[in-house]
Amino acid sequence: MRVEISVPQYSRDKDLVVEWEPEPVIRATHQPDGMHVQANRDGCVTLARIFLSLAQDGVPNGVHLHLESSNGLTDDSSPWTIELQSTDAR
Repeated sequence: MRVEISVPQYSRDKDLVVEWEPEPVIRATHQPDGMHVQANRDGCVTLARIFLSLAQDGVPNGVHLHLESSNGLTDDSSPWTIELQSTDAR
């Protein structure tokens, strides 16, 4: 299967721009064994677009996006930050 997802071009002038699918549902919670993320199809595509946006050439280390109940996650979710780090930051 091949899926094509458009990703807005990163620009330092605009910072990170994320296009959301029409009806994403994303829930992120802390569980005893780690972080647990649940999403519907639109939520999965939106998360993929976020990660692909961060993976573009020219995006500097430290660029990040905060996800919380006020901007994309369900009300019962834990806040979540997705941040680009270089491969040597392990």
